[in-house]
Amino acid sequence: MFPLAFYTEVLESLQRGYEEKIKGDNLVLEINSSKYAYNVSMKEVNSLVIKAMLSLPAIITPVKSIYLLIWYFLTKLILLSIYQSISGNKEYWAALLPIVKHFKPVLENYLKNNQSQLDSLEAMEEYGVHHAELAQAVFQALHFLYEQDVLSEEAILEWYENPPNDPSALKTFRKFVSLTSKFTWKHMYFIYSTLLYFRFSGETVY
Repeated sequence: MFPLAFYTEVLESLQRGYEEKIKGDNLVLEINSSKYAYNVSMKEVNSLVIKAMLSLPAIITPVKSIYLLIWYFLTKLILLSIYQSISGNKEYWAALLPIVKHFKPVLENYLKNNQSQLDSLEAMEEYGVHHAELAQAVFQALHFLYEQDVLSEEAILEWYENPPNDPSALKTFRKFVSLTSKFTWKHMYFIYSTLLYFRFSGETVY
C-alpha cells in the first residue's frame, strides 16, 4: 500500500525546505520523525524522498502554484496532467537542477550504501516510466547525482543490468541510459589513464 500520508509530509518538508533554504540536517530530522510516525521502511523512505524531490518543480514553479491544493487531494491521474503542463524536459530540468543541488546533503544522508542507492534508482526509473514526457530530464538527474558521487558506478551498473519486468521501462526511461552512457561509466577511468599515459610519455594523441 502506498504510504500517502508519509509521502505528503515529505513533500511538504521538501517544499518548505527548498523555499526557506532549510539546512539538510534539519530536513533529515523532519523526515525521520515522519518515518517513525508512519512506521515506513527505509526502502520506502529512500524511494519516496526521491519521488517527492522529482515532484517539486510542478509545485514550486510560480505559474503552477494554483495547483498546490489539487496536489494533496486529487488522484495520481490528475497529478499527471499537472506534469504535462510543464512544457518538456528542458524546462523541467531547469527547474529541477537547483532543487537537486539543494537537497544533495539530504540524499547523501539516505543513499549511503549500495542497497539504498538501488532503491533510489528504482524510484527514479518508476517515476520516469509514469511520467514518460519527463524521462529524459529524470535521467539527467540520475547522471548529475552520479557526477556528484551521490550514486556510485557499481550501483548504477547493477541497476542497469537488472531491468524490471515492465517493458515500458525499456521504451521510456531506460532508452536514455544508452550504451554510450554505460560505456562512459564503466570505462572512463581507463580512458583517463590512457590519456595521462600519452601526455606524460611525450606522445601526441589526435
